[in-house]
Amino acid sequence: MIQILHQKECSGCHACYSGCPKECISMKPDNEGFLYPHVDHQLCIDCGLCEKNCVFTHPAPEQKPRMEPLASAARCSDRHLLSTSSSGGIFSLLARQIIDAGGVVFGAQWTQDWKVVHAYAETRQDLTAFQGSKYLQSEIGESFKQTKKSLKSGRKVLFSGTPCQIAGLIRYLHKPYPDLICVEIACHGTPSPKIWQAYIQDYLIQHDIREPLNISFRYKTSHAVLGNDSVSLGITYLRKGKIHTRHEPLYATSYGHAFSRHSISRPSCLDCKVKQNSSPADITLGDFQGLGHLYPAMTPKNGISLVICRTEKGMGLYDKIRETLSLDMPVPADITVAHNAGLAYLPENSDYRDAFMKEILGSTNPASHLNQTSTPRIINRLMQRLIKSRSVILKNIIVNRLKYKK
Repeated sequence: MIQILHQKECSGCHACYSGCPKECISMKPDNEGFLYPHVDHQLCIDCGLCEKNCVFTHPAPEQKPRMEPLASAARCSDRHLLSTSSSGGIFSLLARQIIDAGGVVFGAQWTQDWKVVHAYAETRQDLTAFQGSKYLQSEIGESFKQTKKSLKSGRKVLFSGTPCQIAGLIRYLHKPYPDLICVEIACHGTPSPKIWQAYIQDYLIQHDIREPLNISFRYKTSHAVLGNDSVSLGITYLRKGKIHTRHEPLYATSYGHAFSRHSISRPSCLDCKVKQNSSPADITLGDFQGLGHLYPAMTPKNGISLVICRTEKGMGLYDKIRETLSLDMPVPADITVAHNAGLAYLPENSDYRDAFMKEILGSTNPASHLNQTSTPRIINRLMQRLIKSRSVILKNIIVNRLKYKK
């Protein structure tokens, strides 16, 4: 039976839970709010299947056929879809192809109490719940089982998730399925659900937000100085019959600041075993970070996606949406990965993280303590809002004007 001797040895992917034939494994939160498997020894028959499904003990098999990764900078031409997406709107276009073919799409969505869970969509309307980045690890629940059931019934399936969730799904399925497309997101680590719940509840109280409608970690703002590609935490809410949105730079908040420093990440994220191996996904999606540095003539507007096709299946699906793109530019895959921390394997020092979590969760008011210890100083906030956000775009404007004069 599966035994977690150290928290770093489990990503919470649910592969062991999903594959147990006796259903004797349950996923329970630890003191930091992360889910880990717990075995009912009275029901366990020691079949060993949970250990075989574990990504940490058995690397996920590669899907065949595989190819050299092909990367693109991409953006959809649908303005409404672009405005409601985190970056270039590519995920929604891919998902629509599967839905229109009678398939099923699995993704992460908010619950009413602002937790993140995996669910499935069978209509375009249902896909809207999956839009927008959610800087939390979603609870898989029964999604692996539902994916397998859909595949066995002959339906096409697009499953989106973090790299460890994709690896867990492939390990759980045991064999490749031609109708399965796996889309992984560029992952920077998964923060503590317990810290998030404390933070968001305190935030809603502090700002007198009683009827929140949506939360976005990549809310697209439009500022005269900041431009329209800022990374903002946006909370849309209802007040006196009118819809409002409060937003501020994500990394200037205490939660965003702690997230960026990996202070509240799951222990396994600081030494990600999945990123140490080749990606098992068909397509990787993320923000095109470093675009302005790599291509100064391009000024990002409303987000540009990085798309990396890793299999023939992935490329086949991407080819179907090319005519709906306003930008589709091939780029070197190795260079783009070097500029995106969510794609690279960068082990972090866990000593600071462990001490930080112990301090925060040991306080009587974790949210208040987080605000006191993790909020950037005012000069750092100004640097993020003004200088760092605008330096690349200012350079791009100068380059474009020089080119125009020539």
